[in-house]
Amino acid sequence: MEDNMMKTVKEIVKRERQKRRRRVGIMIVLIALCAAAIFFGTKAYHNYKEEEFFKSVKEKEIKVTPKSITHKQTDIFTQSYQKETDDQLKALKKDKNYTFNKPLIVWNAYGTYTTSLYYYAKNDRASYAVCTVEASEAGASPYKRTLKSVSGKKYVTTHEYQIKGLVPGAKNKITMQFFNEDGRAVGKTHFYVTAPKDDVIPAILKKNTGTSKAKMSDGLFCLFGHDKVDVSNIYLYDNNGVSRGRMPLNKYRTDRFLFIKGQLVYSYDYNKIAFTNCIGKVTRTIDIGNYQFHHDFRYDKKHDKIICLVNNLDKDTIEDTIVQVDVKTGKTSMIFDCEKILPLMRKLAIQRKGGRNTYGGTELDWIHINSFDFLDDGNSLVLSSREQSSILKIKNIYTKPELDYVIHRGTIYNGTDIAKYQLKREGDFVANAGQHTITVEYDDSLPEGQYF
Repeated sequence: MEDNMMKTVKEIVKRERQKRRRRVGIMIVLIALCAAAIFFGTKAYHNYKEEEFFKSVKEKEIKVTPKSITHKQTDIFTQSYQKETDDQLKALKKDKNYTFNKPLIVWNAYGTYTTSLYYYAKNDRASYAVCTVEASEAGASPYKRTLKSVSGKKYVTTHEYQIKGLVPGAKNKITMQFFNEDGRAVGKTHFYVTAPKDDVIPAILKKNTGTSKAKMSDGLFCLFGHDKVDVSNIYLYDNNGVSRGRMPLNKYRTDRFLFIKGQLVYSYDYNKIAFTNCIGKVTRTIDIGNYQFHHDFRYDKKHDKIICLVNNLDKDTIEDTIVQVDVKTGKTSMIFDCEKILPLMRKLAIQRKGGRNTYGGTELDWIHINSFDFLDDGNSLVLSSREQSSILKIKNIYTKPELDYVIHRGTIYNGTDIAKYQLKREGDFVANAGQHTITVEYDDSLPEGQYF
């Protein structure tokens, strides 16, 4: 009897447990279904709202009044000048909410580009910016660029840019478009500003239309000036020959633009180099000491060095010295003096009639190195010598620089120790004479190791 009762109780307990498990299971299922419904419902609603947002993004004209930075310091390449800008921009941003529809716009904030705008705005949706600058009334060609952010990231919520290419003295239309990772626009605006006139920029006296049918790239031409005239600026022009502002320099024209680790690098004085970031801020300068730039400098990425043609101010000769600038440390050191490579040619050289070089000075311009380029071996370069109408290859430039070969059509090296290095001309081609620019080009059609 007792056994039967115990058995019955156990069965009842078992059934109750099963019922509870079923109820719990049902509740879990219901909760899961509710959660799924909420999740997918929320997602659907979010997607609907997002879709509605993208549909609502239309280009909008906004009104802007560009602000100006005031400076006590006049040299734009000094830390104090750049700090004055940073401090005033920080004050302008404090406790203010700048958006695509109400951005912060500042004229030439860091002083490095006369007709540029500093742009600052924030948005919740990460995106990249595409800017188009137009000044149709001035005859300018549209200038369109994807802008680079200060952070280096493509998709950002904080948009801080330098807008380049405004036409001085003209009404400019600035169009800003912002795109997310799916390529969909999250913002479209345009505004108009009249850039200040700039009487420093030389007027174009005559313009001719060429006959070439080649399509021109969408960009700006940079004119670096000439060392025989007092032109301490970089002038920018578009494909229609319309001025798009200038980049001020101190005393000496630059000879080349370098792009090093995301920064624009150029010389701004006889012996000084500036590094500027994507918003035009001078982040660093390097003084090369008792040397003076001329003609050319290039970046050796493999060794992280800037190689420069210079005048050694301790010498009575010019345009015969090559130095290296260590990008990491800023230290400048000699690579070689052409006098050590070609001692006899230096000894045989005499001053031109009148006792002055082409610059009007008394220094002997005996070789006049006016350009160079690197070779792929990472330790050699080729030099262009105007005065000797020669191209010289120098090997082992970082260890023990020495002459490897000379390309020269004439007889200047006859009877000298350089003659054995002179390559023999094969074929009927125009020889180089008084050349100014040298560029090394490799071609797959050539045997390995050969180049133009």
